[in-house]
Amino acid sequence: MAELPDYYRVLGVSRLASAENIKAGFREMARKRHPDFGGTTDEFVALQAAYEVLNDPDQRAEYDALLVKQAKAQTSTFREASLFSVYRPAVEDPLPDPEPAAPSGPRPTRQELDMLMRKGELHQADAMARRWLTQNIDPGYAHFVLGLIKLKENQPDEATAQFSMALQHEPRNEEYNRRFEAASKLSAPEMQASRPGCAGAALLVVALGWFTMWQAFQLLELWSSLSTSSVGTPR
Repeated sequence: MAELPDYYRVLGVSRLASAENIKAGFREMARKRHPDFGGTTDEFVALQAAYEVLNDPDQRAEYDALLVKQAKAQTSTFREASLFSVYRPAVEDPLPDPEPAAPSGPRPTRQELDMLMRKGELHQADAMARRWLTQNIDPGYAHFVLGLIKLKENQPDEATAQFSMALQHEPRNEEYNRRFEAASKLSAPEMQASRPGCAGAALLVVALGWFTMWQAFQLLELWSSLSTSSVGTPR
């Protein structure tokens, strides 16, 4: 069994980190590892892979279980080597692990995923896209579909990460790039804090408030002048 990468170390968080800490770690490391800011493509791809696993509760639980299993195996191997290596005869190198068998049956097509998305069957589409990634079937489009699903679930940060990974596989795809830019704008804090028209509406409310106060003062002065004139007039 090949040694698992330490995704927690890649994101700069502890193994007890919360979901919010994992998102914050991804954003911070993305600014450092992105190729446009001095990082390398390999570092950014590794960062995206780590976030993809740790941000999903099911994948994270499976990954943590594999880490525990790997730690136990390493401990067992160390004890065995320490106690019995003197008495163990020399053996030949073990045979390499066989390559995984190719999936049987016809190769899936994009039309199948498109049909699930049009029907609104997001859970089935999500499962199929992740299965494609496991089997290395059209990974760019699989990430693109996962990004669309995250947008429908109102998760722009996760959608941005998926579209970014889709562009790693198909960097010249204009649709992927357009979706990536749109999701990035939705996930930006300043876009969440303000919306078009909010400033104008606030100014209108303030203006109406001042106008109402001015009218009140005018009525008060008119009433005061009428009262004074009525008191000074002889009966």
